Amino acid sequence: MNDDFLYRLRKEPSQAFAARLKLRLKLQASQSERRRSIVRALILSFLVGGSALAATLWVVEGMGLREMRASMGQAKDSTIQASGTTRQSAADSPVHATGSPFARSLDSHGAARIADASITTQPPTQPASNGVDIQEGAPINGSGSRAEIVGSSRNSVFPRPLHVMGSATALQLAHTAQPKGLPALQMDIEYDDEAFRRLCERFGDDTPDVIVTTRRMTREELSRCKQMRDNAILEAKIAYAAVVIAAAPTASIPRLTPQHLYLAIAKQIPDRANPERFIPNPNLSWHQVHPGYEQRSITVFGPAPDSSLARALGEVVMEQGCNTFPTINALKTVDPERHRRLCHEIRDDSVYVPIAESHVFITQQLWADPNAIAVLSFALFHECREELSSSLLTGETATRVTIGSGAYSGSTPLYVYSSEQRLKYARGLSSFLDDLLSARTISPRGYFVGTALVPLDESQHPVRMQQPEQFED
Repeated sequence: MNDDFLYRLRKEPSQAFAARLKLRLKLQASQSERRRSIVRALILSFLVGGSALAATLWVVEGMGLREMRASMGQAKDSTIQASGTTRQSAADSPVHATGSPFARSLDSHGAARIADASITTQPPTQPASNGVDIQEGAPINGSGSRAEIVGSSRNSVFPRPLHVMGSATALQLAHTAQPKGLPALQMDIEYDDEAFRRLCERFGDDTPDVIVTTRRMTREELSRCKQMRDNAILEAKIAYAAVVIAAAPTASIPRLTPQHLYLAIAKQIPDRANPERFIPNPNLSWHQVHPGYEQRSITVFGPAPDSSLARALGEVVMEQGCNTFPTINALKTVDPERHRRLCHEIRDDSVYVPIAESHVFITQQLWADPNAIAVLSFALFHECREELSSSLLTGETATRVTIGSGAYSGSTPLYVYSSEQRLKYARGLSSFLDDLLSARTISPRGYFVGTALVPLDESQHPVRMQQPEQFED
């Protein structure tokens, strides 16, 4: 190795180099000490903060929470004591239903003025069943069965629900009219003949408090009723149920009888070869419905099958058509539930198209199909009269006059019946009838808007329960 190189290594460094080296080492030591100080400060901060938090929790747990728990315990004990006192008081004393004293007087025309009674009674000992509301689109059970208990009577002062009987369309109205604070409604679907018979039975669990029918009581039915019950029958006409069959103004659809419409849209129809047998509806063209019609495909726009308008379609129009078949008409008395299914059920294939009623539907969907017909409420038909054909059912066209006179075949009146004796003893019945007959329910601006129900002319208001003066023969 070069001696000169080794000599320079052993040689003492210059003063400038030594000074720079010392300064660098001093800076490194200073930076290291600063880092250690920062770490020590952070650790100390964590320790101090943790100690403060632990002390705070200890104080709260040891003092604050105990005081809070003691306060909550006192409040809970007070609530339980008050609740127990209330329950004991309620159990030991009767429930008072406040209101004006029961008053019902007959005027010179036999009109009954109705007011609720102030009755003292014990709360029901049996728990009331929770009700299932009948709403737009909700099914109602069939004939002879207890259809629905509408509204819960739990914790109610009423010992039992009001028993309402009638058609599905009418029961929809009864449910709509039920105000809060009244008993639940037990609703049964029955045909008019059976409803009148049941109303005139002696009091029992199956005797209705109110019936809503599509015709008036006959003279024979009234006489039979008076023989069974020595009290006055009360009636009121409350509305009409109506549906309209129409098409676009340019469509060339023939006028239809109820039988032809039934054969077009019913889910099951009698087999032509064997009328005792019922088959899924095979008709796809109007020519299949009737040989006199053209070979046009059947397209029917209509309400959803579970709507109030579809119920009215079945009860008011389709039932007329299906009863023209003796094999179906015979079922009305021997098997009313099967009769109802055959007459009212609408086919669910592409022939029948459920729609929501609107002005847009008429101008965009109905106008676009010259072969289509539509099932409409009278309210929409009347509103859009210039954008539709005349009503397609045979006979008189649909107007307020023809509906009111009964000349239009696609409509029927609705009557409500009860008795003086029921008004005296059925809790909440008078208030229910007052609300059912009130302007907010059955006037042109009432609950009827958007349904199959057509209100009475305003000249027929106010509507009151009264003894029948004339009866159909």
